[in-house]
Amino acid sequence: MVPALREGMKGKVGIGKLALYGREYLVAVKPHERGIVMYTLHHAGEIRRIDTVEEIVAPAVEAPARVVNLMDALKKSLDAVSIERKKPAKATAAKPVAKRKRA
Repeated sequence: MVPALREGMKGKVGIGKLALYGREYLVAVKPHERGIVMYTLHHAGEIRRIDTVEEIVAPAVEAPARVVNLMDALKKSLDAVSIERKKPAKATAAKPVAKRKRA
């Protein structure tokens, strides 16, 4: 029955009421892919008027006093490391390890 109902509802939305947990909800039913999706809606009394909502104003963002160029900073850092780079230590010959005797 669901495929036939879904096919018949293409391009349409059904509005209805749903009783759940002792409360009545306003819902919209809409076909979606291989099923049907139900959205809960709000009654007019649950929606605040736009006049009562404070307009949110984003604070002015001040530009940072000093802007650092990351590429220049990276080049300076790499140059400092290459100048201060230590010469590799000379490898010393390892002393032979004496084999332990088995008991």
